[in-house]
Amino acid sequence: METFLVAILLMFAAQEKEPPKQKVEYGKRVYVGGAVEMEVLPYCTCTECCGDDPNSKAGKTATGKDAKKYVDGVIADPRLLPYGMRLFIPNVGERVVDDTGSRAKAAGDKGQYRIAFRVKTHDEVLAIRKRIGGDSTKMTVILIEEVIEKK
Repeated sequence: METFLVAILLMFAAQEKEPPKQKVEYGKRVYVGGAVEMEVLPYCTCTECCGDDPNSKAGKTATGKDAKKYVDGVIADPRLLPYGMRLFIPNVGERVVDDTGSRAKAAGDKGQYRIAFRVKTHDEVLAIRKRIGGDSTKMTVILIEEVIEKK
């Protein structure tokens, strides 16, 4: 029995590989960190994106922020991407994980990364969807470990 448990622990440890490091230049900064393939989509706080559930937290994120005021946030499964983790999303910029949702958790249950970054208006959501050719897209996101300011 003990050998079996050790084998199971080793199997899980093997799956927990650190993502490959990558450097990405964006504006006057270089972002350094692990590179992870994710499903990425935009959303805003309107009822079309978030629904009209009367039991919702009325525009508050899981970390207590006002979602309408703080548009630098990201919805993710906190088991995979903990609250406060900084991400670099290509063509979007730097964002912070501050909320979660049922679709992010459902993807996390399968070991998949699905994030949604917040924007101010639904018009922005529609413009981004048009640019990426659908509701969401797969892309490589950087889990920020270091930011280097360029001169």
